Amino acid sequence: MEMTSSILSFFIFSFVGWCYESFLCSLYKYGHFINRGFLLGPCCPIYGAGAMLCWLLFRSVDSLPLLFLASALCCSAVEYFTGWALERAFHAKWWDYSTVPLNLHGRVCFRGAVLFGLMCVLICREIEPALFTLLNRLPLGLVAGICVICCALLAADLTTAIISWQKLNAHLEAIRAEAFDRSNQNLGLLSETLIEKSPVQIEAITSGLHVWADNWTLFIRKAELRFLNAVPDMRIPRYEKLLNMLKLKEYVARLFEGCHDVTVFEREPSASGSTECYTVEVKQNV
Repeated sequence: MEMTSSILSFFIFSFVGWCYESFLCSLYKYGHFINRGFLLGPCCPIYGAGAMLCWLLFRSVDSLPLLFLASALCCSAVEYFTGWALERAFHAKWWDYSTVPLNLHGRVCFRGAVLFGLMCVLICREIEPALFTLLNRLPLGLVAGICVICCALLAADLTTAIISWQKLNAHLEAIRAEAFDRSNQNLGLLSETLIEKSPVQIEAITSGLHVWADNWTLFIRKAELRFLNAVPDMRIPRYEKLLNMLKLKEYVARLFEGCHDVTVFEREPSASGSTECYTVEVKQNV
């Protein structure tokens, strides 16, 4: 029973973490709800992993200061390793504390460690014992069944997210390659020739984005674009210049907010006095 209760507790804390990120953090930083995280569903596994790891390792620690210190270090280690692993696996930086005082490589910071330490003290002393008591009163078959369903949904969500991420990268690479082919310059230096010589249009509909210029076109589905909306501060070094040139993150945000408008961005006037520009049209299906 303890194993099934621990697994279900992991999903509960993962959901609480998702609520914290999607509601509190998003409202504070961006002013509106954002479905945060790598997964599509309401789940941030890093929170569940940190909470349950601290519970399993430190629940017998009597000293509150020692419990706080151990939990803060443990959660920081989980966050640091997760950030490092995500960067290596997906070649993107999903969060960055570089501007926050007392950070380590931008992956963890003192402020977050204190917050995690305090929360884990509360979890180990009050929340998890009460949650275990409640779950132990439920039929074992019911708890086990819920655990199986949650694990299956998590596996399906993770698989779908990885596939969508790979497709998004493939689309960005196609745009980057087109820019390279047109500029005929070094692949490592993404030229602005594509935008300067032919206007690039982005048409946003409810199911995704169309990006085109001259005789080429590309459709990116909303499921693939959600990463740019779910993690607004995410940096993808290989495509960061491309994303900034097309202002793609801004229009993805508008797409998910349901906005519809047409905006023309003017570039700096050239030596000849002409002003290059490109149009981004954002509209919804009627």
